[in-house]
Parts: sequence; structure tokens; C-alpha cells
Amino acid sequence: MEIKFADVSFEEINYNLNFALKPKQITGVYGKDYAYLIRFLLLNIEYSGNILVNGKEIKEKDKKNFCYLAKNPYFLTETVSDEFYLVKKELKDSSKKFIDKIVSSLNMVGLSKDYLDRKINSLSKSEKKIVQIALGLITNPELVIFEKTLSNLDGNNSNRIKKLIEELRSDYEKIIILIDNDINNIYELSNQVIILQDNFLSGSNKEIFSNIDLLKDNNIEIPDIIKFINDAKNHGKELSFSKNIKELGKEVIKNVKEINK
Repeated sequence: MEIKFADVSFEEINYNLNFALKPKQITGVYGKDYAYLIRFLLLNIEYSGNILVNGKEIKEKDKKNFCYLAKNPYFLTETVSDEFYLVKKELKDSSKKFIDKIVSSLNMVGLSKDYLDRKINSLSKSEKKIVQIALGLITNPELVIFEKTLSNLDGNNSNRIKKLIEELRSDYEKIIILIDNDINNIYELSNQVIILQDNFLSGSNKEIFSNIDLLKDNNIEIPDIIKFINDAKNHGKELSFSKNIKELGKEVIKNVKEINK
């Protein structure tokens, strides 16, 4: 599946959206207007322009291949098991192997089968988000929208979900939209970046974040790693573009070794 936005706009925003969403790609979305992107994809508002799915105008039936993980998980039943069987009912899946799908989905997010017996009100905020992801993945969607899923998570669960997002991209070839208020998460995880804040910007991770002037001119927060690289440059030390602390650490060590030669 490929989704293309061609001159898509809405009367409340003063710019047009032009970009493509492709498999094995994490598109990081940052900015106060992000909700319009979700509403366009879910066909919740009228728009001008074209949203194409595999070259054809998006239709209601395409949404069955989308998984939208809202920032505040919402459950309709009392237990995790009941939530899964509610999905089964909605899917009209009479397969006896549905339990295998449930277990597989739970395992994918790092949860055991024992979670099926847990009451929803006994789950922590982090656990609710992780269960929400498992529920969404059981339909095997081609597009997964993470709306601020990484917000308010402890370090372990945040790292678990970051790893899962990358696995969904690389191993399962999903189209990922990652919406986040933390620019560092967008920087670390995304291949493509979309800024929806007063105007529209899009480009590769490096194109957007290596351009300090572009970030400043558009009031976009500068990721911590980019700040470090830029500060090093101002002190005469050239560090290569690094997307995470591990890569940056290697660059620093490399520079120290060159200094000590």
C-alpha cells in the first residue's frame, strides 16, 4: 500500500499537503495541526485535493487497513479478554484459531497470555497503551497511526514501544505515522518528517533536522542530539549526523581517538 496526499487542504489551514506514505517508513508528525492529518485519513472532514491509496481516491473501505491508536486508550468492556473478543465480533471472525491471533498479538507487544484475565481498571496507563496496541495489531493493518503513544511512559515501556515501532517498520513492512510532542522521539525514530505548524514542511529526517535555520525560522524545537552536534561544530569539532545516543557516542569516541593520535 502507498498513500499519497496531493494538494490536500482544508479551510481552517492555509497550506496544502503534498507527501507520500510508504511501507517500511516511519513518518514523524510534529506540530499543533497534526489532528487534521488523522481526520483526513479517517475521512472525518471534507477536504480539497486528492488522497490516493495505491493510485485511487481513498474510500471508506480502505480504512479497514488502518489502525488508529488514539492518545487516550478507550475500552468498552471490563477485561482484556473481553476487549479482544469484541474485536473478534466486529471482524466477524468465527475461526477457532482466533485465540492464536490474540496470543501472537500480545507476544508482539511483550505481554503474556496471562494478561487476558486482567481487568482494564487494574492496568497502569502504560499497560493500557500497550494493550491498545495489541488490540490494533490483531487486524494486521497496513497503516498504523501512533498518536502520542510515547507520552507519559516510563523509560522501560517507552523503549519497548520504540523497539516495537521499528520492528513494525522493518520486519512487518508497515506504514507508520508517529505523532509526538517530543521532537527527540520524532528525530530518533522517523525516516520522513512532516511539520504541521502554521505552515507545511516535509522531507527526510536529515533534510529537516540538519537545517538549523529552517528549524529556528519555523519555531521548531531543536532535538538534543542536533544541539550537541551544533555546539561541537561551533567549537571546531565536526561530528557526523547521528540519530541516537549510540551513534553519537561512536562519533565522539572517533573524534577523541583522532585528537589523541
